[in-house]
Amino acid sequence: MSTASPAHWRNARRYQAEDPSDRRVLADLERQLQVLQSLDAAVWAFDTERCQCLWANAAGLEIWGAADVAQLRQRDVAATQSEAIYALVNDYLKRVLAGEKITEWVTLEINGSTRRFSHSYHPLTLADERVVLLIEARAAPTAEELLAFTADYTLTVGLFDLDGRLTSSNPAFRRLAQTQPLDDLNAILPASPPYTDWVCQIAEQNQLLFETSLQTARGQGYFRGELRQVLSQREGPQALLTLYDLTEQRLKQSEQALNEQRARTERLLDTAEVATYSWDIEHNLVTGDRRWRSRLGTDEGAPPVAFAEWARLIHPEDAARVLAASLQMLTGELLFWSHDYRIADGASGYRWILDRGVVMRRDAQGRALEIGGIHLDIEDQKRAEQALAASELRSRALLQAIPDLMCVTDLDANILDLHLSRPDDWVLPPGPLTGLNLRDILPPEVAAMFKPTQARVFATGQSVQGEFANRHPVLGERFREFRMVPYGTDRTLTLVRDITDRKRAERAHEQTVKQLQQAQKMDALGQLTGGIAHDFNNILASMLGYAWLAQQQPLVMADGKTSDYLKIITSAGERGRDLVQKMLSFSRKDSAAPATPVNPLPVVEEAFRMLKSIIPSRLSLELTLPEGAPPLAIDPIDLHQVLVNLVVKQNNS
Repeated sequence: MSTASPAHWRNARRYQAEDPSDRRVLADLERQLQVLQSLDAAVWAFDTERCQCLWANAAGLEIWGAADVAQLRQRDVAATQSEAIYALVNDYLKRVLAGEKITEWVTLEINGSTRRFSHSYHPLTLADERVVLLIEARAAPTAEELLAFTADYTLTVGLFDLDGRLTSSNPAFRRLAQTQPLDDLNAILPASPPYTDWVCQIAEQNQLLFETSLQTARGQGYFRGELRQVLSQREGPQALLTLYDLTEQRLKQSEQALNEQRARTERLLDTAEVATYSWDIEHNLVTGDRRWRSRLGTDEGAPPVAFAEWARLIHPEDAARVLAASLQMLTGELLFWSHDYRIADGASGYRWILDRGVVMRRDAQGRALEIGGIHLDIEDQKRAEQALAASELRSRALLQAIPDLMCVTDLDANILDLHLSRPDDWVLPPGPLTGLNLRDILPPEVAAMFKPTQARVFATGQSVQGEFANRHPVLGERFREFRMVPYGTDRTLTLVRDITDRKRAERAHEQTVKQLQQAQKMDALGQLTGGIAHDFNNILASMLGYAWLAQQQPLVMADGKTSDYLKIITSAGERGRDLVQKMLSFSRKDSAAPATPVNPLPVVEEAFRMLKSIIPSRLSLELTLPEGAPPLAIDPIDLHQVLVNLVVKQNNS
């Protein structure tokens, strides 16, 4: 496509029929557009660069007021147009070459009357490869033509002046006006912009669309309104209102939306495994959807079942409760119900369901006529509840078996939870302890341990254990063992166990160990004593033997003092011999013979005479005895040894 600047477009060379090359181009154009001759719309080919009309069909010649194409080509368009028109048509050509579709409304004077045309533009390439603009113009019907056209059609058309007053209408519009006033366009249009300025809107945009509801002879109807400006042959510009009945379309859309909603509801009910049912109380029949029938083991198309037949499916243990609730619904005591019970499923016995129902219809006296509801399968939920109940029972049994005191506390030592299986072991304050502080129920010295221990638990994130003892006015001295662990971010769990019995057992064990050790010491001492006793016995045998030999000498016995000394030596040796015998008996762990009652006075006198001779002279030893004394069940040697030990210890002290 060649272009020309506005400076010389008026003098541009035009196509001439006399020129052979131009004639060939024009003939080719005629041949291309021959099929458009019979078209009702006006069509012409326009050379935008030279402002020359090259071809037009019959309708186009009428618009241009030309007798034939040759006359049209010779018309001096340039003489009647301006640079603005030249720029406009060239802009149209550039835009359609870029693929843009252009349609606009143009008002033209044709044979003395004003007509509106819808112009559309298309590019067309000539034989010389130049591109021209092909223009199609379709005349808009006049108001009178539109009314005549729609007289026998179901379109509802009304003609209004620019003040909104009805000037003319077709029969369909007049029938619609019988059910409500339609003579004021301003009352028909929505009362909001841009409809409040409808005169300017239809002049600028050619049409204005809206939707409204109107009363028809069949009831409420829905319409789409189209308001456009038309030219009347007598009145000039007017507003043409066309109402398209959308009622049937809306009903179909509503029905389709309802069907889609039903399908979505069915999918949701399938996913949730919810069955729906209806109980016709008047006829005592129960029916339900396919899910309800599937649980009963019947086909979807099966007839409704009698209420008594349905009631027989309820588990015998639940039937009385469910039927009583049904009676309350019938009498109006309950507006709705919600019960869980077991019902036969026709396959594996009984299944738990949740039944929720509500009265759907009542008669004039308020009696229920229909009850609708849902059945929700809760078999898995019930099994889970039963498993949870069994688990809780085991947990409670375990807690009761644990003798520990378990306490959950916060950072301020407030008791949040407390478990105590044997309260008598603790003698805590009566009443609920949750909410109290540990300082309120523990001795001060024990409560003072809590805060540092809790700080260690949170610092290390591990358990801390220890022991404490306190004296209770009722229980006496008690020993406790505790273990504290983290229980979340701001709580601790403390287990406290009474270990008093264990501590007492430990003490008894320690005493037994000491006794055993003492026994072991005594055993070793016995062995040592046995060895010493044997050696000492040999020494005593020599002493007693020589004393006896000395007593056999008459000269020795003649001396009174010497004779007394020998008797004392013999007596002491015999006592030593008896003592050695006791030491040997101790070392052999022999059982002592039962003691024979003896008179203690002679033993005391003998011990006094021996002690009198061996105690230091600085000490004074005196003996005062009664005339008689009761017999003592004691070995004389043991009694003699006790008296000697008493005096010796007193001397040493």
